Amino acid sequence: MPSYFMSDDDRLTKALAYANYKATLVQQRENLKLRYANSLLYAQSGGLFTVSPSLLAMTDLLVRQQVYSTVLIDDKGMPVQIDDLAQFLEAILSVYAEASNEYLLAWNELRRARSVEAAVS
Repeated sequence: MPSYFMSDDDRLTKALAYANYKATLVQQRENLKLRYANSLLYAQSGGLFTVSPSLLAMTDLLVRQQVYSTVLIDDKGMPVQIDDLAQFLEAILSVYAEASNEYLLAWNELRRARSVEAAVS
């Protein structure tokens, strides 16, 4: 039905439903970002690291330079001895890839949601 045939109540109901849908999408996107950030955390040797492209690049550079162990500063500013850099690189690369793939799948699912119920599920 064209909008010029709708009553003011119908327009208001549709506007409120759309506003609710948009607010839900915004909240769900923020939830996805937080879940992604939490899934990028990696603990080793008493340290907690957020896996990031810069941590991956630095670790890869050290491995390519044949550095086998080093001290890295974790998220809390504490020095952490990493004895096997190649294993550490493999582990953080796995964390990054898995978290990013899950984020992409969830993001695409949210983009396809056309109702509040679909966005929340």
